[in-house]
Amino acid sequence: MSDRLIIVTRPWMLLWASCMHIGWGYILYAHNELAQIAVFGGLQFFLDIGISVNLLSFSLIFVSLLAIYALFKEAQLPRLINIALLLPQYFVLIVALISDIYIFIAGEYDGRIFDRALIFAVLWPLVAAAGLHTLALWERMRIKWNHP
Repeated sequence: MSDRLIIVTRPWMLLWASCMHIGWGYILYAHNELAQIAVFGGLQFFLDIGISVNLLSFSLIFVSLLAIYALFKEAQLPRLINIALLLPQYFVLIVALISDIYIFIAGEYDGRIFDRALIFAVLWPLVAAAGLHTLALWERMRIKWNHP
């Protein structure tokens, strides 16, 4: 592997997303009343479709642990299994990203009006991280498929 592929050879973005999702999962489980601020993490979509706060919190932790397992056991896992273990977290990340972008464009959620500058300030790091996570996952899949 080339040293210029720093996102893949050192999978910081994938680990960062795992830590973020574990943190959100713990916070939502330990403090159900904080579910109302899930709007700032893109997680409100899951709550809107009827997923309970506890199920969402356990799901966030579970998909993160799958991704961490895939990263640390990469050499022992078949390519397809390794990528498959990373995809559930990516799905959560993409749904949260789409949800965040929608709230930014709409400027409101659940009847509450939000200042777009505030939404942008809170969410732009998550949007940028989602882009970097996508790049890291794409590079990882490309490398795993092109090299035995």
